[in-house]
Amino acid sequence: MLITVWDIYDKDRKEFVFNHIADGCSKELTKPDSNFPKQKKAWNGSEWRKYKAQLVDGKVIRGI
Repeated sequence: MLITVWDIYDKDRKEFVFNHIADGCSKELTKPDSNFPKQKKAWNGSEWRKYKAQLVDGKVIRGI
Protein backbone atom coordinates (compact mmCIF):
# COMPACT_ATOMS: atom_id res chain seq x y z
CA MET A 1 0.00 0.00 0.00
CA LEU A 2 1.37 3.41 -1.01
CA ILE A 3 1.41 5.98 1.83
CA THR A 4 2.70 9.45 2.67
CA VAL A 5 4.83 9.92 5.78
CA TRP A 6 4.35 13.40 7.25
CA ASP A 7 7.01 15.07 9.41
CA ILE A 8 6.31 18.40 11.14
CA TYR A 9 8.94 20.98 12.07
CA ASP A 10 9.38 21.17 15.85
CA LYS A 11 10.52 24.73 16.66
CA ASP A 12 11.76 23.77 20.14
CA ARG A 13 13.90 20.90 18.89
CA LYS A 14 14.78 22.77 15.65
CA GLU A 15 14.22 19.68 13.53
CA PHE A 16 11.54 17.76 11.66
CA VAL A 17 9.86 14.99 13.66
CA PHE A 18 7.47 12.25 12.59
CA ASN A 19 3.80 13.22 12.88
CA HIS A 20 1.69 10.63 11.05
CA ILE A 21 1.11 8.58 7.91
CA ALA A 22 -1.70 8.97 5.39
CA ASP A 23 -3.05 6.60 2.75
CA GLY A 24 -1.95 7.32 -0.80
CA CYS A 25 0.51 9.88 -2.10
CA SER A 26 -0.08 13.15 -3.93
CA LYS A 27 2.65 15.30 -5.49
CA GLU A 28 0.38 18.35 -5.18
CA LEU A 29 -0.13 18.24 -1.40
CA THR A 30 2.31 20.38 0.59
CA LYS A 31 0.63 19.78 3.95
CA PRO A 32 -1.68 17.08 5.27
CA ASP A 33 -5.43 17.43 5.43
CA SER A 34 -6.68 17.97 8.95
CA ASN A 35 -9.57 15.72 9.96
CA PHE A 36 -10.61 17.51 13.13
CA PRO A 37 -10.87 21.14 14.31
CA LYS A 38 -8.15 20.51 16.96
CA GLN A 39 -5.75 19.31 14.26
CA LYS A 40 -6.50 22.31 12.06
CA LYS A 41 -5.79 24.69 14.95
CA ALA A 42 -2.63 22.85 16.11
CA TRP A 43 -1.23 22.52 12.58
CA ASN A 44 -2.01 26.10 11.50
CA GLY A 45 1.17 27.71 10.14
CA SER A 46 3.26 24.56 10.57
CA GLU A 47 6.07 23.57 8.22
CA TRP A 48 5.78 20.06 6.74
CA ARG A 49 8.00 17.55 5.00
CA LYS A 50 6.65 14.45 3.28
CA TYR A 51 7.99 11.15 2.02
CA LYS A 52 6.46 8.61 -0.28
CA ALA A 53 6.65 5.14 1.26
CA GLN A 54 5.01 1.75 1.33
CA LEU A 55 3.25 0.01 4.19
CA VAL A 56 4.25 -3.66 4.15
CA ASP A 57 3.05 -5.99 6.89
CA GLY A 58 2.51 -3.03 9.20
CA LYS A 59 6.03 -1.61 8.60
CA VAL A 60 6.84 1.67 6.85
CA ILE A 61 9.33 1.15 4.01
CA ARG A 62 10.83 4.47 2.85
CA GLY A 63 12.87 5.11 -0.25
CA ILE A 64 10.65 3.52 -2.83
